[in-house]
Amino acid sequence: WVVHNVKTSNEINEIVHDIANGSAVGVSDGSYKDDLGTACWIFENGTCTERIVGLIDVPGHDDEHDAYRSEIAGLYGIVMAVNMLVKIGNISGAKIEAGCDGLSALHRSFWDNEEDISCTDVHSDSLSGIHGLRHNMDVTWIYRHIPGYQDDVPLDNLDRWAKLNIECDHRAKTFMTSIL
Repeated sequence: WVVHNVKTSNEINEIVHDIANGSAVGVSDGSYKDDLGTACWIFENGTCTERIVGLIDVPGHDDEHDAYRSEIAGLYGIVMAVNMLVKIGNISGAKIEAGCDGLSALHRSFWDNEEDISCTDVHSDSLSGIHGLRHNMDVTWIYRHIPGYQDDVPLDNLDRWAKLNIECDHRAKTFMTSIL
């Protein structure tokens, strides 16, 4: 479900190369409205010339959906994409930086002690999936909180992370209207 709706640039060789050298980045954002969740994740090489974009229709019953679940789904997309790319490139010892505007989702997704996740935790299904994938990869994860709601700031005044977050937010909301 995390990689059902994915588009890539014509080439992704540099993304694989930049995973190995630690300059690839991933950003995600989730959207929630009327008991429906969507997310978008973008994974780019270091020079922003190659990318992979994923859109997610977040699974779950109506009463399970919230903004937090959508944020986690976007991060799950990044981790799943890295997992596949690490296998394709036969990469070990990679370093990846991932970011989103959901601070709690970042902490819980990239917390090093997965034993702290219990089946009684909210959205333990997705969090356990993220930790399970991360546990089986030789990747060092660095996470970055991106301040949200910067849409009204001129793009020239924003860094790469903020621009990617805005793009993910827009794509997640647009995707939501397409599946309503």
